[in-house]
Amino acid sequence: MILDKLENASQYFSISPNLTYALQYLLDHKDELSSQPLGVTKLTDNVQIKYLAYETMPYPRRWESHLEFTDLQYMIWGDERMGYRHIDRLANPVKQEGKDQIIYQGNGEKILVPEGHFVVFFPQDVHMSKLHVDGQTPGSVQKAAFKIRL
Repeated sequence: MILDKLENASQYFSISPNLTYALQYLLDHKDELSSQPLGVTKLTDNVQIKYLAYETMPYPRRWESHLEFTDLQYMIWGDERMGYRHIDRLANPVKQEGKDQIIYQGNGEKILVPEGHFVVFFPQDVHMSKLHVDGQTPGSVQKAAFKIRL
C-alpha cells in the first residue's frame, strides 16, 4: 500500500509503466478533475478511471482485494477513511463470480486519506473505502479511482 500527496507521485514511477501513466494523468489533469462527468473512462487497455461523488458511510463495509488490477484512489475533494489489512490477516476469502474481486471477513486499520492525497492498493492489500472520517458523520467526497493492470 502507498499513501502520499499527489505532489510526490513521481517517486513511484519506477513501480510500473501503467502506474506511472495513471499518476502522470492525475498530475497533468489535476485542475480539471473536479469538473469531469461521473462514471468510467477507459484511458488505455490497462488503465481506466472512474469519477465518483458520494457521502461517506459508517464502518463496517465490505473488505475486498483484487487479483488482476491494482487500485489507485485520489481524493479530489473531501476526506475519507479507508480500511486496510494485509491479505494474510483476514479470513474466509470468497472470489466473486465474474469479477476481479475477493471478499473477506475480519477487522483492520482505518487510515485517513485527505483531500489531495492518493492511495494505491496492490493485490495483497485488502481494503475498504468510503468510510466516515470521525466514524459518525457523513462527509461529501469526490474521488478519481483507477483500475490499473500492473
